[in-house]
Formats: sequence, C-alpha cells, structure tokens
Amino acid sequence: MARKKKGEAETFPEKKEEKESSRSGVLDHDVKRSIAAIFLFSLGALFTLGFFENAGMLGNFFDTLSRRMLG
Repeated sequence: MARKKKGEAETFPEKKEEKESSRSGVLDHDVKRSIAAIFLFSLGALFTLGFFENAGMLGNFFDTLSRRMLG
C-alpha cells in the first residue's frame, strides 16, 4: 500500500451515506413532502365543504375563519 498524503481523509461511501441520513432526520424528504400534500389536500377539502356547509362543526369554523380573513 502507498502512503497517504497529509490532509487526505479516508472516505467510505457506506459511512458517508449513514452520516447524511442521520443528519437529515427520521423521514426522507419525499415522505415529508407527501405528508404535507395529504394534509393540505385535507385542509382544502374541509374549507370547500365548510363553504357549502357540509363539513360539520369544524368546517363551519373554517368557513367563518376564511370569511373573516378574506372578507
């Protein structure tokens, strides 16, 4: 084996991937984005049903809130 130069660090691809995944958090970015999309779609459905007074008590609250915010 040849000698290593000063300043060159030995990097292994497996260990580098482990460090990156541990830094980014528990969930992958695609999973986070999918969860946010489902949440926003559900919220939009509640606002829409609340506008037509078919979403129950929570929908009426969202309807009142949106009417006060938007006029």
